[in-house]
Amino acid sequence: METIVKKAVRTTEHLNESYLEVGHDDFKESCRHLFDDLHALLRVLFAVDEREKDGMFRVYAVFSVPGVDRFTIIVLPVKPEEPRFPSITTLVPAAHWYEREIRDMFGLEPQGHPDQRRLVFHEAFPAHSHPLRKDWSISASELSEWGEGEIIKVAHPFMEVSGEGIVEIPVGPVHAGIIEPGHFRFSAIGETIFFLEPRLSYTHKGTEKQFEKLDFGEGVKLAERVSGTSSFAHGAAYCMAVERMMGIEITEKAAAIRTLVLELERIYNHVGDIGFMCAGTGLGVGYMNGAVIKERLMQLNERLTGSRYLRGLNVVGGVSRDVLAQTDDILRTIDQATKDFKELMELLLGSVSHVERLQNTGRLSRDIAGSSA
Repeated sequence: METIVKKAVRTTEHLNESYLEVGHDDFKESCRHLFDDLHALLRVLFAVDEREKDGMFRVYAVFSVPGVDRFTIIVLPVKPEEPRFPSITTLVPAAHWYEREIRDMFGLEPQGHPDQRRLVFHEAFPAHSHPLRKDWSISASELSEWGEGEIIKVAHPFMEVSGEGIVEIPVGPVHAGIIEPGHFRFSAIGETIFFLEPRLSYTHKGTEKQFEKLDFGEGVKLAERVSGTSSFAHGAAYCMAVERMMGIEITEKAAAIRTLVLELERIYNHVGDIGFMCAGTGLGVGYMNGAVIKERLMQLNERLTGSRYLRGLNVVGGVSRDVLAQTDDILRTIDQATKDFKELMELLLGSVSHVERLQNTGRLSRDIAGSSA
């Protein structure tokens, strides 16, 4: 760490965060040192348009060591006239999508990135339109370029896997269920999958851009609608970020309520997922039993918060309801769900056809992982 500190142009400490601003030539080495030498993990990589403040964009690489409540943030200022930064993807594979997203959203080029294709925006989107720049607005020329009428003339260049017996299987983007569209290209031999490339963002909604024009109260509502199944988690994360920024400390009781409701959200989703797995193996009775338990938990959500998806409870500064006043209802419902879930697991583990469909499924061999790298 001393090596990075010596190279830093500016250092700032805030609570459990250390910000180290470095120059263009030191960015990649600083990230490599954290990842390789200190065994830190990349938690997130993002860019911010700070031109209104000092005329610069900035790239933030957030690292932390597992089990240690401290974040080290490497900060790289980027000049608008030289919109590029050193890619760290070849050193830290987790940076792959983050860097491509920065290219799409901000127009900052990750130099040396092994994949030059778009990530968020499809080929129909205007080539030089970058919505997370503060001064962005869609122009008439860009609107005319959008989709070139109604025909997308350039197909997405999926990566191809060659070799004897390789079969390419396209799935989506339209699916039979209620999930949003996504195209998945499998390269397989029999049931062994050698490579999978997802193509997402068919319904990109510009959510990040929407946050820029909302006050904090409305921002909580939007955060809760990023993902239906994790409405409370997103809302809590948003509130905690604002509270941290403003120096607000919520009460111990409010923190306890958030923790409790986060667990309730986790439980109903995990129970539902166990049931959905049964749908995949063809065990209809398991799927229906899982759905019944999930439904009872979602009815509890509604009694506690007025929303099956736990919306409206999070507010900046705490929570809007004292759900602990309904402790008896919570305990009674969870006790019954626990009993029902144990019975469900006995059914699932006792169904040979179900277990056989799961054994050795989803394994990624070291050889395949190495050949796909």
